[in-house]
Amino acid sequence: MAKDKTPKETFDQQFERAEKAGIRASGSEQKAVSACYVARSRRMKIDLASGITLLFPRDLVEGLAGAPPSALEEVEILAGGTILHWETLDVDLGVDNLMKGIFGTHAWMKRLFSDMGRKGGSSRSRSKIQASRANGRLGGRPRKSGVG
Repeated sequence: MAKDKTPKETFDQQFERAEKAGIRASGSEQKAVSACYVARSRRMKIDLASGITLLFPRDLVEGLAGAPPSALEEVEILAGGTILHWETLDVDLGVDNLMKGIFGTHAWMKRLFSDMGRKGGSSRSRSKIQASRANGRLGGRPRKSGVG
């Protein structure tokens, strides 16, 4: 069996490589400079270093939905502005994920989109109710034919 002749990286070399990678990554991430809960609108507000302000309903976010306002007000900004943290709720959110519309785990997002789809199909608006009634007077939805 041949020995590997590639030289091993020293700790200092590994550290330097990791530090450079971190610097490259930090330039592409959004960073929060302030964050607060706006009780009147039931939304979280995040001001980013880029000048963008992000507002989102707290009920969209896993761990924040249904939390008391006093706990939501205790938001901290960590990791150089890349993480929002709520100690009492044990919730951490990445600012980049929030910018991408990722508000929780895969299972949470699946349930969230399912709920949104159900709400979108409901006949709550005046125009949907009128259209549904008119369709009903015509005999409802046409039957599918056996031809495919």
